Amino acid sequence: MSTEHHTTELAKMISLVFKMKSAKAEPEVMEVWHSMLSEFDITYVRKALNTYIRTKTFTADVAEVLALLNKPLFMPALEAFGQECPRRESDFAWLNQVSGPAWGAALPFLDDGDIVGARQTYVETYNRALAELPPGEKPKYWITEGSGASHAQRLEKKTEMYAQHPERRPLARLANLKQLTAEGSDAHAEQGLIGMLEPVKNALARMEQNVGKEMGLLELGAGPTQRH
Repeated sequence: MSTEHHTTELAKMISLVFKMKSAKAEPEVMEVWHSMLSEFDITYVRKALNTYIRTKTFTADVAEVLALLNKPLFMPALEAFGQECPRRESDFAWLNQVSGPAWGAALPFLDDGDIVGARQTYVETYNRALAELPPGEKPKYWITEGSGASHAQRLEKKTEMYAQHPERRPLARLANLKQLTAEGSDAHAEQGLIGMLEPVKNALARMEQNVGKEMGLLELGAGPTQRH
């Protein structure tokens, strides 16, 4: 089937979405929708738009359609909130490039005991992050640190969690990275490497923050001594 035919079909499907959602189809907005959806296979776009039309939302939001396109690779937002969202910083849990930012945004609400606000913020951030992913990108998992736990407790818990999900182990992801490189997919291999290094970067950032706090406390403690 020709590209021109796909372009025409996509335009008709987008127009139908706006009609069903009773939304105003501004040419500039339609152009954005077309630009963002045209990079996906038309078969998947058709299925995602048909699903989106049946949702209970009364707005036309391309981010929700993009989230549906990536849905087979990631948990739905509400399911992820219920199953894999840590309720406290001390919890051990799986995070990825989508659920990590969502948890970070929801954490202040969780700390205040506002589960409704946490859920709403988590879902909105999760779907937004999901919509921004390149087509077909897979989850890149890491385990939260479990603040307050000892080194032995962390090691034991992480060993247990990796045993339950061996496909999420860093070595499993490294093997996948080697396969991508062998297949000549440099761009995907680069993204895979970035995903693997993301938890390391986050850990270093936390270490730097903790060192900064400790240095600040030392300076405060040294002040009175210097005046004597």
